[in-house]
Amino acid sequence: MAVLALALGPGAAGARSHRVKTKVVTDGLLTVGAQETLRVTHVPKQRRQRLAAVLNPPPTATICNVFPPIEFDLFSPCLQQPLNPVPGTPKLKRNKKGRASLTFVMPAAYEYIDLHDPTQSHPIYLVDGQTVQLDILEIFRSEPRTTVGDYAASSSVVVQVPPSPAT
Repeated sequence: MAVLALALGPGAAGARSHRVKTKVVTDGLLTVGAQETLRVTHVPKQRRQRLAAVLNPPPTATICNVFPPIEFDLFSPCLQQPLNPVPGTPKLKRNKKGRASLTFVMPAAYEYIDLHDPTQSHPIYLVDGQTVQLDILEIFRSEPRTTVGDYAASSSVVVQVPPSPAT
């Protein structure tokens, strides 16, 4: 045990990590086409950092779990849907207290890319009661001309699709 403490430096054997876990706060339901607000807390301060919110396809979408036969540097044929701020509202940005908030319009679909025939690519619409993943990404420059992205927080939310108007 003494060898471990000496190898790591003084006080390293009993030291605790002070990394704070970033959290996403929503009401748990996202209505397609409606304005929604999400809040992020405990965002660590880093130089040249920006935050981005994305909506991932549901884990039950089996078409998204198929890996292409040729390596295209894509993890999935289904693309993340970026969540952009409503015009007139601030973008997702950390304040001095480590909090951020974003008001966005919930998208109705995510994009499926057909790697064999790109002309057959199409949107896949979300279904009422479907669970999707809401991720917050930290994007920063570690050095000039280098952009690094990392997942900061994640939350599962349920999609609500309003009934179509009767004609």
